[in-house]
Amino acid sequence: MITRDKNTYDVLGAALGGRPYQLFVDDMFATKYNNPEFARIFPWGIPQIDFTYEQMEATVGLIPMATIVDYDSPAPLRGTQGASLSTGSIPRMKHGFVINEKEIRTQMVLVQQGANINLPALQKILFNSTDNLIGGNYMRLTHMALEAESTGAYVVSSANNPDGISLSFDFNVPATNKKKCGFGTYGTKYAWSNDLANPIGDLQDLVQFADDNFKAYGVIRMSKPTWRKFIAQKTVRERVYLGQGYINISDMPTGWQPLEDQVRGLLARLSLPPIEVVDSICATEKYDKATKKLVWTQTKPFADDVVLLRPAGAIGETKCAVPIIIPDPAARQATFDGGRTLLIQTFDAEMKTQKIQSELTALPVLSKPKQMIYLDVAHVAD
Repeated sequence: MITRDKNTYDVLGAALGGRPYQLFVDDMFATKYNNPEFARIFPWGIPQIDFTYEQMEATVGLIPMATIVDYDSPAPLRGTQGASLSTGSIPRMKHGFVINEKEIRTQMVLVQQGANINLPALQKILFNSTDNLIGGNYMRLTHMALEAESTGAYVVSSANNPDGISLSFDFNVPATNKKKCGFGTYGTKYAWSNDLANPIGDLQDLVQFADDNFKAYGVIRMSKPTWRKFIAQKTVRERVYLGQGYINISDMPTGWQPLEDQVRGLLARLSLPPIEVVDSICATEKYDKATKKLVWTQTKPFADDVVLLRPAGAIGETKCAVPIIIPDPAARQATFDGGRTLLIQTFDAEMKTQKIQSELTALPVLSKPKQMIYLDVAHVAD
């Protein structure tokens, strides 16, 4: 008779080789996620106990002038932080993977046959499961960050959260900061899909609006499809062609397309900020009851047909609530992101499975809404 203890069924425990799960996470993922896309524009905030976030309006680097007073007057006190714009609750995200009975039985058969458990294969299962949990969390945060950046809001819907709840967050970008084609002096009242549009003029109008209203800026951001629309637009191609030293636009070859460096060179000569092209893709997973299959849907979180003029660098921070860790002798637990993410391995005796899942309560929150200036390139100004 073969005697088996509980460790025989502990597939994930075998993968750890006696090490604590926390040590495995620290060793394997120390550098892989140290510069995520979302954190470059919404760096991590200080972890907090409660779920409430406060949207604070950040200063833009201008130091107020000292006040001229009478000789014996007290010094006027300056504010130490920006005004509070809104408050709300930080949403929680969870997902997990299951090591099912079939995988457990495969390892039991190897033991019964006198073989050793396939440790590299189990470690791969554990690594991939943990990696996918952390990567999935970061994909959600990237989706949140880029949608919040490109729209001034974030909407959790059935489209991007098919197996969860629906929520919405508005980060209070002023309506006067949202423009359309031809709103100013240089652009024309045509959408960028029209040959008569003047996209470069629209960019000049954005910068002029920012200068006239004391808005700080340092970069123009747009999605890759919007950038391709920009450089393929007829007026842009003509202006770039003439900018190469040619005299007559009639000499431009049919279908001539400028190089990206030529476009960027012309914009720089016009004293426009550098353009950053956002090319991020996120994905959702949903179970289709009709086909009984998992369906993946890809989405681009940075909105198309939107051009954003904003300060360079970070534009907010990712608010987060620390997870509560309850000691459980039947579970393995580890943290990531400086204690922000909780990773848990649990057993389900009835279903004969092991589960590994993550929990993260976080939200990228915009702190410079008044410095965000948007151009809708698919519609024209009134």
